[in-house]
Amino acid sequence: MLAKMIDTLKAILTISLGIVIFTHASAVLPFVRIVLIIILSLFIPITLVSFIFKKDKADLLRLGLILIFDLILIIFKDLFTVAVTFLVSSIALLESVIYFIDYLLKRSDHQHGLTSIILKALLSFVIALLLFIFPLFFNRLIFILGGLYLISLGVVDLFKVYSQKAFSLSLPVFFSALIPVRAFIRFKDEEILKKYSCNDDLKARLNVNIYLQRRGFESFGHVDISIDNVTYSYGLHDPKARHIFGSAGEGVLIKVDRNAFIKNSLKTHKTMIVSFGLYPSDEEMQVIKERLNTLLKDAYPFDCAYKLDPNLKKLDYVSDVYRDTQCELLKFKKGPFKTYFVFTTNCVKLVDYLLRNKNFNLLGLNGIITPGDYLNFLYDAYLKKEGIVKELNIYQHLD
Repeated sequence: MLAKMIDTLKAILTISLGIVIFTHASAVLPFVRIVLIIILSLFIPITLVSFIFKKDKADLLRLGLILIFDLILIIFKDLFTVAVTFLVSSIALLESVIYFIDYLLKRSDHQHGLTSIILKALLSFVIALLLFIFPLFFNRLIFILGGLYLISLGVVDLFKVYSQKAFSLSLPVFFSALIPVRAFIRFKDEEILKKYSCNDDLKARLNVNIYLQRRGFESFGHVDISIDNVTYSYGLHDPKARHIFGSAGEGVLIKVDRNAFIKNSLKTHKTMIVSFGLYPSDEEMQVIKERLNTLLKDAYPFDCAYKLDPNLKKLDYVSDVYRDTQCELLKFKKGPFKTYFVFTTNCVKLVDYLLRNKNFNLLGLNGIITPGDYLNFLYDAYLKKEGIVKELNIYQHLD
């Protein structure tokens, strides 16, 4: 009861903050600028005292930087507004490019529902253009949209508290993409690892597995799904069929024994795996299996480099997995997963495709979804001890 009251209060505060930002959009940046000036001004004497007593040159450098930034904020009032507006416009432009590439890829695959994608691309482009050309005039647009987002987020959080169904609202891609990295650091805590260490007596017929690494591109995370101890992992696994700087290409589905795949991931890639055990009803499970069968109807076998030449010494990722697990590799003749695109039709999209349907509204994610969205959503659902997310297990590579 107390937890529900706290969640309700948080949702109300989020909505209230969104309303304040929405109604006072033009005052947000000046207010933030003043707060930053005060904070930096307070750090000046603190850093100076630290330098006097410690004689650390790093403190002197830090003091100089603080003074410079503080003076810039005081003297050039509009520069802070222009800088923030430029950053947001750059993000809007990048998202416009992402949606436009997604439109072209889906169009080449003769898919339907392209109107909404091109409209998103055009809307993001128009917002970016206005902010680039008129940064001082349209900067309040940022906070109008931000206020609306916070209001929506608070409303969704209220639904999550009082509804039997699970809801979520995906973060902008650059925020949610960072969630796996933060989660990796959090799950490295010894107490958490001890509490949620892997259990050999798992009974869940359905698992959502999130793979985390601290460094490199893999730090953005990877998601796959296990049904009756068979894992289905979708990715850009054909090195010869990649383009657009390695972000798109022919999608490959790995169908493999769950335990063998976990062992391969831990042994070869030193990955931490956060696995959530889900307990859907028989009817819900049947819906998921029907989705899976529909997906596999358009699949055909794909031969990796190792299968074509077992004498290869240097193996790509999927060849390494095939050698260790004898997995089944599949591509798609048509459909939404024929072409993989890291920002839209990615590993998360396939898991979401299998789990989301009219009878089973577990993951109501929208927009550009990342492994961070799923990790955040499932972990919150697990902590509430309600619904079908009943297990959390962590598998970690041990030297």
